[in-house]
This record gives sequence, C-alpha cells and structure tokens, in this order.
Amino acid sequence: VGVTTPSKLAIADARKGIEMFSTMGIPTMAMVENMSYFEVDGVKYFPFGKGFSDFLKEDKAIVGLDAGSICQLPLSEAANDANDSGVPLTISRPSQAKRDLEAFRKLAEAVTKKLFRLPYSKPDDHDFVVFEDGKEKFNLSTIQLSKDNDSLLLRIFSEEGALQKRFDPKELRNRDPKTGDVILDSNNSLQIEDDSMVEVYRSAAEQKVSSPLVKRVDKKAKVGFEVAWSDGAKFIYSHRAIAKAAGGKKAEMAAPALVERTTGYVLGGVSPLGQKKRLETYIDQSISEFETVFVSAGRRGLEIELAPEALVMLTGATLVSISS
Repeated sequence: VGVTTPSKLAIADARKGIEMFSTMGIPTMAMVENMSYFEVDGVKYFPFGKGFSDFLKEDKAIVGLDAGSICQLPLSEAANDANDSGVPLTISRPSQAKRDLEAFRKLAEAVTKKLFRLPYSKPDDHDFVVFEDGKEKFNLSTIQLSKDNDSLLLRIFSEEGALQKRFDPKELRNRDPKTGDVILDSNNSLQIEDDSMVEVYRSAAEQKVSSPLVKRVDKKAKVGFEVAWSDGAKFIYSHRAIAKAAGGKKAEMAAPALVERTTGYVLGGVSPLGQKKRLETYIDQSISEFETVFVSAGRRGLEIELAPEALVMLTGATLVSISS
C-alpha cells in the first residue's frame, strides 16, 4: 500500500514507485492520498488537486490501479486529535470523523479483496522460463540462488520436478540487474539499452574491467537476490536476470501460424482432441470434481461436453496442480 499527497509532483513519484515494484513482481494493493480534501457545508474542496483521480483518467494502464483502490483521506481535525491522544479513529469512532472512517473502510476492503485473490492468481506466461531442451517450463518465482565456491548455484522448480545448475558469476555481473540483458560482452564492450537501470560514465582513459568474485548472496523477499561482490559493488538481481544468466529463455506463446499448422485447427477453435500432431496436454486435477466438462470441438464457438475421465483418456493428459 502506497501513501502520497495529491500534488502532481508527489503523484509522479508515487507512479514511479508503483511501476518499479510492478516490474519486480510486487503488486500495489491500494494508494492512500493524505490531506486529499476538506469539506465545508457539504462541499468538497481539493487544495492540492484531485491526485490519482485525474491520472487514472489520463493513463490508467501505467498506474495499474482503479478508482476503488484510491483512498482519499481528508484534512481532519478528528484525525489530528486521534494522533495526539494515541487512540485510533477506528476505535474512538467520533461522529465528526465519518469521512475518515469511510476512507479507512474503503482501504480495508480494497486490500482484503486483493490479498484474498492473490494466492489463487495464475502466473502469466512471462513468469516462466525454459532451459536447454525447451520441454519443461520453470516458474521464475521458485528460483533459489546460492554461492558455491567460485560459482553460483541456481535451483528452480516446475510442475514435473526441479533443475539445479552451476554458472559463472561473470554471467550475472555482466547483466542489467532488472532485465537480465547483457550490458558487458566478452570483449568488455558496454551494451546499454535505453531503459537500463545502469548509468555509465565514460572517460577518455582506458579502463580495464576485472571479474570480481561473489562474497555473499541474500534473498530479498519477492524482489530477487542481493549479490555482494568482492570489489564492493552490491546489486539486487531480479529472478528474470538470474534465470537469463544461467541460460534460461523466456517461455512464450506459440505463433498463431505454428499453432494452426501443428494442430490442424484455426486459432480460437483449437481442440485438445483430434490434433494433427498430438501435443502434450495438462489438465488441472480439480477436473475430477465435475461430472462433465466442455472443451473446444474444433471450431470457434463450438464446444463438446464429455466426462472428465473420457477427456483424460482421449488426450493422454497429465493431471497436475495448475490452479494452486
């Protein structure tokens, strides 16, 4: 939950914070606008502007929040009195704090709803990587990183098992900590992208780049891992950057033309049954809780109803825990 004031400068900083945490897989549940407005004779006045309400109208996608997630706290004498007395408004509940209490209720509801849904959210395709054979997709959020003598040791998990891999620390040091893109190639030439987190200051003097050793690796919640290097540098590397350094590649949706050529069906009507080239099928184990299920019958808008055990038998599917 973020806290800001409604001024344009404060909102601009808050947006940068939301975007930064979003790229590291940390969602913003809600935003609190402190000193948002005051009310006189039933009329609201916004001395610092309407804050996120205006930004949401302009660019909803960047902010990543909706109106229900914005909680406006008024300039309030009751709130100041509660602060001085040490008794929260939600306990004392004075009659003049009606607007304050409504804002706190809205904040609690917004956060509760998102926290309740969070464990049941399904990872997107960009949250997975594949390694050498490309057959198994590994979940980025399961990455474990540790120091192993002069190497780094990666462990990552999938529905089918796990992978353990050692790799050269230089592969990580030469990459952008956020994106994992290479910023220093084998010839020590800098390859900096426009959106890189790394700022480079060049001088006329020739600089020799050494290969520092890893001193320590610490996990930083959902953000990634902090790596302390022997030359004094310290960076927090995202899960994606670590996976790329170890040779992982982004798991992407197949191209539409490839889907149609492989299955024999038109995109939007791909059925798990009767495919031209039978693909591996995975079904959530909760399917057994239903008497019948519906799947595509091979045309857009056309479905077929059958028993779960029949679908598993006909497709040769593997039951896995997808929704957990």
